Amino acid sequence: MLRRSSRAKKDTFMDAQTLVYIVLGLLFLLSIAAAWLSARTWPVGQVILVYVIFLATGFYVYLSAKSLAVRQRYRTQVERLEATLQDLRAENAALEFGQETEQSRGAKLGGIRQVRNALHQITLRRGRVWRDATVAEPAGPEGRVTVAVPEPSPHGIEQDTILFVFEQGPASDGAQYLGEFQVTAADPEAGTVTMAPSLDMTAAQLERLQASQMPWALYEFLPQDRDDVFASLDEEALRQILPADSVDFYLRNGQPAEADDPDERIEGVLEDGTTAPLDVLRDRGELDNVVARRYVRSLRDYQYLFRELGRQRVVDRERIAQVERDTALLQGALERARQDIAYRQDEKQKLDADLARLRSERDVLKDYLERLDVQVANVQRALDATLRSNAGLLSSLASYQLEISQRLDQQVEATP
Repeated sequence: MLRRSSRAKKDTFMDAQTLVYIVLGLLFLLSIAAAWLSARTWPVGQVILVYVIFLATGFYVYLSAKSLAVRQRYRTQVERLEATLQDLRAENAALEFGQETEQSRGAKLGGIRQVRNALHQITLRRGRVWRDATVAEPAGPEGRVTVAVPEPSPHGIEQDTILFVFEQGPASDGAQYLGEFQVTAADPEAGTVTMAPSLDMTAAQLERLQASQMPWALYEFLPQDRDDVFASLDEEALRQILPADSVDFYLRNGQPAEADDPDERIEGVLEDGTTAPLDVLRDRGELDNVVARRYVRSLRDYQYLFRELGRQRVVDRERIAQVERDTALLQGALERARQDIAYRQDEKQKLDADLARLRSERDVLKDYLERLDVQVANVQRALDATLRSNAGLLSSLASYQLEISQRLDQQVEATP
């Protein structure tokens, strides 16, 4: 209706504009006739002045008509744009709050606010993601690598940002998680980012990083473990993308609980189909209303596990280095002990040789001692015999002395 009224106004204005042009044409013809008649009685200068005034007046009337036309055309456009703006505002309100609109043809839209809220919840858990990143400079021996980020431009990655790097592609093609990196340099204009591993990397991980040929996806936050990620996958698909030693842990999720399962891992199903943890149902007093019990796997905090694994790897590496140092010290001590043993064995051999010589000398001395003992015994016997002989001679000498003394005494007495 607004468009019809605008068209009617436009047609009316066109008729008025035509009428103005007709009137101006008639006045122009009358002015020529009036000037021709006035020239008989008026001075020529006055006639020219009046005619110029008339022409100027006609020119200003023409300009007024054109201004009126432009104003009317813009007013029509403004009214049309205002109508369009009102329609767009109504449509935007419908889109924002999830109302039905004529354009949606009776469909119930989710609403921009609802979609934005859902998107915010997704991005809050996932953070920003930069996809299709390619290696600009290959990884060095320490894992430092430079990648080109094509979108967005500028990429918005700042220095010291922690990024979690994945090979972009399906797991069936060999795509893997490459590790946690810290941004050491960022060039938004060139669209490049230089990163270094923030955790200790094994030789196999470093080799995988250097040999990667796939595009990379850079995550601001490590994706969280959620049950809905694997809810639509069957057992065959899970066995293709999950490690063999972990797939049973995921397959048990949602299956009937076993008798030895802890209560915190059991979810109760009520008659109306609603579910709740077993502890919650026990607190509500609805434990008797449970018609089925399902096992619910515990969610894993992979960021904590990877960081704890990296920390434990550093600890183990330091322990290994300490054991290697201790082993080297023990090996050095063992080598020195072996050298001491060899030295002592050589010394023992020399001492054994000395001992053998000493024993030989001892035997010689012992034999010599035995001979000396025989000789001493013989000398002792000869000495004893000599002593006995001397004793006998001494007795004889004493007897002789006594006899001589008696004789001397007798001679002295006999001498006058």
